[in-house]
Amino acid sequence: MKHYFTFYLQRAIIFAVLFTFSLAGTRLTYANANHLESVAGFLNTDATLSDLTVDGTTVDGFNTATLTYDVVLPSGTATVPTVAGTATDAANADVSVTDATGLPGTTTVLVTAEDGTTTQTYTVNFTVAANTDATLSDLTVDGTTVTDFASGTFTYDVILPFGTATVPTVTGTATDANANFSVTDAAGLPGTTTIEVIAADGTTAQTYTVNFTIAANTDATLSDLTVDGTTVADFASGTLTYDVILQFGTATVPTVAGTAADAANADVSVTPADQLPGASTVLVTAEDGTTTQTYTVNFTVAANTDATLSDLTANGTTLEGFDPDVLTYDVELPAGTTASPNIVATASDVRATVSVTKSGVVPGTATIVVTAEDGTTSITYTINFTIATAVTELRKGTVKLYPNPATTILNFSVEVSKAEIYNIAGKKVKTALYSGVGIDISELLNGIYLVHMELDNGETVIRKLIKR
Repeated sequence: MKHYFTFYLQRAIIFAVLFTFSLAGTRLTYANANHLESVAGFLNTDATLSDLTVDGTTVDGFNTATLTYDVVLPSGTATVPTVAGTATDAANADVSVTDATGLPGTTTVLVTAEDGTTTQTYTVNFTVAANTDATLSDLTVDGTTVTDFASGTFTYDVILPFGTATVPTVTGTATDANANFSVTDAAGLPGTTTIEVIAADGTTAQTYTVNFTIAANTDATLSDLTVDGTTVADFASGTLTYDVILQFGTATVPTVAGTAADAANADVSVTPADQLPGASTVLVTAEDGTTTQTYTVNFTVAANTDATLSDLTANGTTLEGFDPDVLTYDVELPAGTTASPNIVATASDVRATVSVTKSGVVPGTATIVVTAEDGTTSITYTINFTIATAVTELRKGTVKLYPNPATTILNFSVEVSKAEIYNIAGKKVKTALYSGVGIDISELLNGIYLVHMELDNGETVIRKLIKR
């Protein structure tokens, strides 16, 4: 409105001048009128700016005579900046701003001079800078975000499970959708995979590094466990305790050895038992130096199974022909004997138990049951008592075998009607009728035998024979 008011004020002055000339009788031509208008035209024609700002800051390189400016806005700018201009003829010129409709876009500043005719347009071309963000918003290994991931952290150490042979798949998600990235996989394991991210500006770059290592083996098991070179019964890697019963009489702690499942890397340490019974342990330390397992072998010594006698006496005298392996004895008591003999049996193993059942009367039978230390093994000895007549007693004392030891022919010192030969197990192996020329024993195996000789009066005499 200001320049319109000025315009009409100028016209009023001109007409006043013309009117004055008219009163003076002076003719004023059209040309002179225009000259008067020009003279009276002291109105300003300056349509320039003295300042041009974007969001309050003078644009870079501003010059009154420069009408076009290119302004690059920071990446991500979405709001059209505020442009303002200050007219050089600030008191009279008019400034009109037309904002850009969007970004990128152009804002114009129209300056109209005081004369109302002279104009100039300043142009500000806005563009938005390409993104310089070359970071990742996620970084995954085989689909799982790496531990402690942060966009500003560029190096990660990933420990893979023992035995991993395939390089994991590494991928990333760029923070800026317009950024690009490329993955360079590790050539092997252990190894390093890298992700290079190139920002939208094509220049800014960041490299993320994933260092892969393989965890040390945690296998602390055994693949074999031996006792004196033989694998323990029912061995299994997951079974840690074993009970081994050693033969009776074992006095030396057996040698225990273990073979680690991870033989190349695990450590095996054996601590033998101090004595028997006792326990040997096998400590297995895995390659990682932390994981351990202890296998234990508990040794016990089997109870004695010896249920034999070392001596068997009747009334203080060892039975004739006694042998621990001979279980049956025929004992003829002196004529006139009425009391059952006192039987004393001595076990070969002091830990065995002996139970004697005497014959209640004579003649009669006494039994001796020997139970071994193991509580299961037992042997029964039997003594059959008979009573001799006075005559028989004299004759029995003269009965002998010869030769003894014998090899082929066995002879008797008195007449016998029949001879029966028993092995030490009590089994009859030969019966012969005596013809006065001895009996052939060549077919018998070498060993100890008992010869039952029946005298002509029906009495029986027993003698021990050694066959060679």
